[in-house]
Amino acid sequence: MKAVILCAGSGTRLRPFTYTKPKQLLPVANKPVMQYTFDLLKKSDVFEVCMVVNNENQYDFENYFGDGTEFGVKIEYVIQAEPLGIAHAVSKTEDWVDGDDFILYLGDNLILEPLTEFINKYHKTYSSAALILKHVDDPSRFGIAELDGERIVRVVEKPKNPPTNLAIAGIYIFNPKIFDLIRKLKPSWRGEYEITDAIQLLLEDQEKITYQVMDGWWKDAGKSEDMLDANETILEEVIFSEGLSQEMLAHKENSVLDGKIKFGRGCEVINSKVNGPCILGDNVILKNCEVGPHVSIGNDSKLKNVKVEKSIIMEEVKLEHLNSKINRSIIGSRTEIIFDSDNEGIKLLIGDDNFIG
Repeated sequence: MKAVILCAGSGTRLRPFTYTKPKQLLPVANKPVMQYTFDLLKKSDVFEVCMVVNNENQYDFENYFGDGTEFGVKIEYVIQAEPLGIAHAVSKTEDWVDGDDFILYLGDNLILEPLTEFINKYHKTYSSAALILKHVDDPSRFGIAELDGERIVRVVEKPKNPPTNLAIAGIYIFNPKIFDLIRKLKPSWRGEYEITDAIQLLLEDQEKITYQVMDGWWKDAGKSEDMLDANETILEEVIFSEGLSQEMLAHKENSVLDGKIKFGRGCEVINSKVNGPCILGDNVILKNCEVGPHVSIGNDSKLKNVKVEKSIIMEEVKLEHLNSKINRSIIGSRTEIIFDSDNEGIKLLIGDDNFIG
């Protein structure tokens, strides 16, 4: 089984962070979203990956992941030059798929369950496609599946009046017939070639499509609130199975460490309290701080006289002398927020599409 991962979107809902890097490279618990996808695929015995990227972000992915050797997978890259939809992106991988069955994975999805059972069910039922479904509260945001008993009878993309609340959770399996059906598609009302339309053609051809309703956690990490929720869940359930980690802590002075905390190399914690679960990258310095719970701090960040909880702080961030607690926040790499109590007023250098509350 191979895997096709779609990463060609522009990530407009996650601006300003996606001005400088693709959303799949944004960190959750100090690890890029895409790296969790690779971990999931490896647990499911899938090691060959084709990443569909665009002309603007191709270098970012190739520079970070290379050919995948460091991450335990084999990666090839295919370009989708125009944002013409999921089915259009899939069509670019036909030569790479080369007649095999393949998993299609939307690159901003995060799940914790291995795909082994899903893959086995697809093979055992001799299906032409398989979908992972999930009950959601806002079905109009997703492709939706309509069932009749145990059969999928219809799929529809982002309906205004959803027939069910069973969302297609951005993970599919297809056999090569899907490419023939994609060639028959016409653009939808959104101007895109929809994968749901190709699935509907499979249904009309009486092809067997199986499905699995996911009980566990799933997040479409396409918005800032989704990233914060994912950060919280992964800190709780994934990072800290081994418990408290202090062996990498370079210096601790007059500080309290409570709960599950993971430190990178060279961290210093001085006159501070850290409430887990939290993860601190390499060379993080905390002075007179209260951090946690549910905080991830990237490499080489420095915090002084700051309180922060339930937040993502990326690499090389500098925060000093903040009177208000930072809560449910994402602070991008190389940001500096410093209040100087000796001067009147606040100096701000803020780019486009930011929010300060």
